Amino acid sequence: MSDRTSTPYTNTSLLPPNATPLERAMEAITADMLLPVDFDCRSLWNAEQCPVHLLPWLASALGLDDWDDQWPEHIKRSEVANAIEIQSTKGTIYSIKKAAASFGVTTTVREYRDYPDDMAPCQYKITATGGTAEIQYNMEKAVFKAVRASDSFTLVNGTAGGASLNMIGIGRCITLQRFRCPAA
Repeated sequence: MSDRTSTPYTNTSLLPPNATPLERAMEAITADMLLPVDFDCRSLWNAEQCPVHLLPWLASALGLDDWDDQWPEHIKRSEVANAIEIQSTKGTIYSIKKAAASFGVTTTVREYRDYPDDMAPCQYKITATGGTAEIQYNMEKAVFKAVRASDSFTLVNGTAGGASLNMIGIGRCITLQRFRCPAA
């Protein structure tokens, strides 16, 4: 056990003047282990600088709705970086675009005002292209959580592109709707 008076940290004691010798000894042991560590705790709240193994806790602290440890690191960091913005604008077209952009997927969001004859109020048409099937599935979950519960949307996932063969992208159309049933 080290003598507390011999360390240069004698003035940094957090214990009250009436602390017992056992408490002072425990403080000396923990101070010897923790004080030499050179660590900037501000990096814990920065999505770009936070260590990867601590990102799930940062995501939870920022109120992120969905998390998957299988995501690539760039998606994890992007989700955490956009978490506050998505949460504060939830239910808007902007939050839908931000939720999809976190996964690196190109999206086009059109609401019922763009197509007054084809769509009912509170409906969206979302076209998403790019990424693997797994990334598109995770993006679909994020968009589902960004849309208001009273809204419905049509989501078209797939890949788009053109080549000398004049090929057009292949996609799948999903209609997700939430219904409210009165209690019986």
